[in-house]
Amino acid sequence: MSIRKTLLFIILFSIFYEKISNGADSWSNLTPGVRYLHRTTSVPQSIHILFIDICDPGVSFRATSSSERAQVVSAFASSVGALAAINGDFFSFGSYTTVGLAVGNGERWGDTADSTLEGFVAFGEENRFVLSVPSAVIEPPEYWMRDVVSGRPLLVHDGVKITPTEPSHMFSRQPRTAIGWDEDNNQLIFMVVDGRQPGFSVGMDWEEIADTLISFGADEVLNLDGGGSSTMWINGLGVVNSPSDGSERVVANHLAVKWSDIPDDYPSLCCSSSVNPSADGVFKDLPTGHPARQYADALYEAGIIQGCQETPRLFCPDCRANRAVTITVILKAMGESPYFPSTPSFEDVPATHWAYGWIERAFAIGLTGGCSSSPRLFCPERTTTRAQLAVFVQRGSGISESFPASATFSDLSPSHWAYGSVEGLVSECLEIACNSSPMSFCPDRPITRTELVSFVAQAFDIGKDYGCVEEDEEIIEENIGENRPEAEDWVIFENPTEIEGGEMFSDGTGERTLENLEDIEDLSPSKEEIEPINAVGEGGCSCSLLL
Repeated sequence: MSIRKTLLFIILFSIFYEKISNGADSWSNLTPGVRYLHRTTSVPQSIHILFIDICDPGVSFRATSSSERAQVVSAFASSVGALAAINGDFFSFGSYTTVGLAVGNGERWGDTADSTLEGFVAFGEENRFVLSVPSAVIEPPEYWMRDVVSGRPLLVHDGVKITPTEPSHMFSRQPRTAIGWDEDNNQLIFMVVDGRQPGFSVGMDWEEIADTLISFGADEVLNLDGGGSSTMWINGLGVVNSPSDGSERVVANHLAVKWSDIPDDYPSLCCSSSVNPSADGVFKDLPTGHPARQYADALYEAGIIQGCQETPRLFCPDCRANRAVTITVILKAMGESPYFPSTPSFEDVPATHWAYGWIERAFAIGLTGGCSSSPRLFCPERTTTRAQLAVFVQRGSGISESFPASATFSDLSPSHWAYGSVEGLVSECLEIACNSSPMSFCPDRPITRTELVSFVAQAFDIGKDYGCVEEDEEIIEENIGENRPEAEDWVIFENPTEIEGGEMFSDGTGERTLENLEDIEDLSPSKEEIEPINAVGEGGCSCSLLL
């Protein structure tokens, strides 16, 4: 936090300490990633705040689809299995059309659009999110924006309060709903303030909203619909505020936070890294002995990766690796080049996407069929799972699948869709276990950058020869015998069908083989330029992945 912001925080804390001296704070931990505060002040004000850790992999967000419009907050929240929810944008009674852009569950409302009147907050895969300020018009919404809620005015930007010019009610105390998030984009704040109830809660004006949320660390604050619409619902508690109409109002759209119980060993949705004084290699956050050190150094020397930061050069070993990054690294290890068809193959990978050429090459050679067939999607920002990584690496490296009668890993049975690929890597003596007691593979766990470079370096023998020593190879061949299937030619995935695990691969029914692909004109540029991308998006991570 800057000195200016630190001083501002101290001043605001002093002001608010005085204001709440005759009030009370009541805290509740709803889940490991979500806390609820009910604050009462001597003004009087009754304030309800949710603090949401967007780095928690169990946290996700959901806005209202067009078909779900015109419900009270509690009904919408219950129908989508929410942990908590608030009301959304201003709207028109009758049609219940929002004033600004609305997108819910990947569905854009056909009767809404972005304009200079309102800004919006958009959410995507794995809590990627961004604020679009009112002066910027994003039309149509970007491909990754699955849930969008608009509002106005923007009250705080980059930690600085913005005096609104309209609407006029912002200058009087009213019931309010607002959202804010911190400078590091790691915490989202939902706030609902009761009002129009003398002796209980009078509400807030625009500056009180801004000051309150700044005092809790907000760097950005967007006002939503207020008045009788202001509602907060929490699972198990019901409607926690006191709506000024006396009961919940039917509103156009809503914003919910959901939570799932995720295993403790799943990597955070946010990541950062720093210089380690004992790191004397290429990457200044990988000291000698770090699990990623030898693999990351080898891939860097081979020109396959650059790291997550250039000066000083960092690797960010604990950051997640999404599907776009994974495919790019594997294709580079294969010696492939980007392919740029005039028409995108996947609806969620436009030609402007930084990995467009790599993803199209992967599709062209049958390395992947995407994550969905109808519509055809690749899910580029979704973290690759260990099972998907194993299949990508096995296919890309040319290692044959293996189907031993007895499974190597306790959590990967012969019926698992990735069994042949995982066991194929094991047959080449690659070290890919996630636990040794019991021997486990953790097929559904999202991968980190450490796991990505480990799998790739070993499978492609980058830096040195990995795998089995010569005397072991004879034993492996004897054990596998005729159970090892012959490797089939890769083919274009003409008619993919989705299979368990969210990954589709060629089933051998396509018509074009690798030999046919020689006829495809190589449209890759003479000098490759990959733009840095944020690991989670505009929100949720402080590092940029340069591969």
